[in-house]
Amino acid sequence: MKKPDYDRLYKLALQQEGFFTAYQATICGYSRQLQVYYVRKGEWMRKVRSVFRFKYFPVLPCHPEEYFVTQLWTENRNGVLEGVFAYRTALFLHEAYEPPPTQLDVIVPKNFRRNTQPPDKCNFYRRNLDATQVETIHGLQVTKLLWTFIDLLEVELIERNELLDVFKKSLEKGKITTEEIKQTELSHEQKTRLLNVLREIDPDQFRIEY
Repeated sequence: MKKPDYDRLYKLALQQEGFFTAYQATICGYSRQLQVYYVRKGEWMRKVRSVFRFKYFPVLPCHPEEYFVTQLWTENRNGVLEGVFAYRTALFLHEAYEPPPTQLDVIVPKNFRRNTQPPDKCNFYRRNLDATQVETIHGLQVTKLLWTFIDLLEVELIERNELLDVFKKSLEKGKITTEEIKQTELSHEQKTRLLNVLREIDPDQFRIEY
């Protein structure tokens, strides 16, 4: 039997603000019986089914715990975290939009399945994302800022004038660049939509020629 590797598990939890999954504990040598033991002993706190947190891990101010619990809840049988924060939640995590969302917007693969209810109020969108559309912010998987705007331009989750204002500020601060837009592989509809937005914001300052 594999010996429990506390250091390895702690390093995993360190990237997730003290949280970890049953699968992650298992690959670190903690059997299901040991997991139950540490929960009963009070050293691990079970947040939802198969998601734990070290009791004495310091509380960090980065993000509320529901973000990490929700992301870990999306773990598949192979230990892959399938959920990616998107739309309004992604804007908030990119520090491009206030206030914090009352519900978490999460993109999951089309074949995503779970036998339990999500831990918090979530809006799930089923779509297969490419790895180039995703980045990590403080241990959380999030759609890149440009892709977040592309997604929000296709739906009506934020009032259009407000969204354009946030988009303009992101361009002015360099969080998104016209060069990045040119180099990103987009559909014809997405290109047209973005070009129209850039013209609407400032046709002279933000000019792109495909």
